[in-house]
Amino acid sequence: MRDTPVAVTAAVDPEWWLGARQAHSGMHVLHAALRQILGPGALRSGSYNRPGHLRLGFPWRGALSATARSEIERPPTRPCAATCRSECAG
Repeated sequence: MRDTPVAVTAAVDPEWWLGARQAHSGMHVLHAALRQILGPGALRSGSYNRPGHLRLGFPWRGALSATARSEIERPPTRPCAATCRSECAG
């Protein structure tokens, strides 16, 4: 272990960062839709986000019905910030 402070400089590609932020925000929107359609039992159990890629895991007791899947895939109609704040907490 080092006792003296070391200066570190970090750089992040702004285009990559924007894509990662979009994937992360998309994960919150998807999680909110799952909870809205399937109920509070649709808890996120893991996610993987990077530019152009989003994966969200959630334990569920069987396959989703075609109706539930269609509703989840619809674009959100409420503002994202309010949805994420109220339905994704926890």
